[in-house]
Amino acid sequence: MFISESFRHKTILDHSNANAWKNRAGSVVYPNCTPFLEDEIDKYIGLLIRNGLNPVPDMRLNWSNPLESFVYGDERVQRLFPRGVQRYKELRAFIHVSDPYAKPAKDKPFIKIQDIIDHVISNSKENWVLGRYLSLDEIDIGFQGRFAHKDKIKYKGEGDGILLDAICDRGYFYVGHFRHSPCPIVEKNASPLHNRCLYLVEQCNAACPQTWNTLFFDNLFTSKNFMDWLYARNRFGAGVCRTSGRGLPACVVQDVAKKKAELEAAVGTVKVQ
Repeated sequence: MFISESFRHKTILDHSNANAWKNRAGSVVYPNCTPFLEDEIDKYIGLLIRNGLNPVPDMRLNWSNPLESFVYGDERVQRLFPRGVQRYKELRAFIHVSDPYAKPAKDKPFIKIQDIIDHVISNSKENWVLGRYLSLDEIDIGFQGRFAHKDKIKYKGEGDGILLDAICDRGYFYVGHFRHSPCPIVEKNASPLHNRCLYLVEQCNAACPQTWNTLFFDNLFTSKNFMDWLYARNRFGAGVCRTSGRGLPACVVQDVAKKKAELEAAVGTVKVQ
């Protein structure tokens, strides 16, 4: 549903064969390599999924002799490719989801995987019905390599990496927007943070017309103005808030109760605006 047959048998297959041709497979490199077939792309992706569920230190161990390596050798895997581990190595070397002739560009930092990102996002929106309760938060994808858009992040366990704002449903990523990527202005008086979040809400509205579900978020996002903007877009908002700033009405800020008598007296009391 999320990586469709047409994408596997057209986009991935064509780009993988083009990448093999570009790297002179069948002559200089892997001289016995032949063009990949549709079922081979499916088998290779299936192996990756299988290894995610039952990982081995090296995928090539699956082709070990089961009589000598009964831990890793697997006849079911061996039957997948008539040429055995050699065909797997060729697929691993040349598998490609984007045009191998596309040139890198500063405005396309994810060019090698952009096609599959766009495809999965599109299919996800078509196949997913948003639940009643959603979470809105920033996400840090930890990354220690060299990348122009890597952020210095000291306040999250993952450390330095790629920051984005996202709306999730029961823990599953639904829509998101990278911090380094420009965002259209959807509310001229909103801060950059709230503007990005409202943009995500409108993306939800466009992909799934279901309205009046509730976004939960932490005090980084909470403000009276943000609640108003959500309500104008047929969404409820709920979350903890800071006691100062961001337009929170002073009349709803409750005094901190510390003593036992004060705590008992505060039970069941709520201020609303």
